[in-house]
Amino acid sequence: MSRVVDFESRPTLPPGPFDAVVAGHLLNELWKDHPKRLDLRCALIEEAGTRRDAAGFFMAIEPATLTASRDLLSLRDLLATRGWSILAPCPSSLPCPAMAAGPSRTCHGEVPWNPPEPAASIARKAGLDRNSVKWSW
Repeated sequence: MSRVVDFESRPTLPPGPFDAVVAGHLLNELWKDHPKRLDLRCALIEEAGTRRDAAGFFMAIEPATLTASRDLLSLRDLLATRGWSILAPCPSSLPCPAMAAGPSRTCHGEVPWNPPEPAASIARKAGLDRNSVKWSW
């Protein structure tokens, strides 16, 4: 069963409890130009967090762009100050060192990738380098 949800309209989330709540390439799309986008995203994460069972976790994976990565790291720091246990990318409640390193610094993962067709042909025609997958988490 598929369900389309407009998260910006603040729908009622499923009640749970869930072992895992995963947001993949979602948060960076929400409230993009809103001056309080981080607070709104944090509120959504905290609401989703109430749907976890006692051993459950929340995982967010975002694009590795500078803006998306820094926003996600800012959310990580905000959640750490609110008592969330952080497992990655920095497994502590201390502030993220990438944020302290300056506005052009970020943190992301990368692995080699051989894209399947037709993605490989499309990337070549568009002049894009798609020999790795990058993400913020």
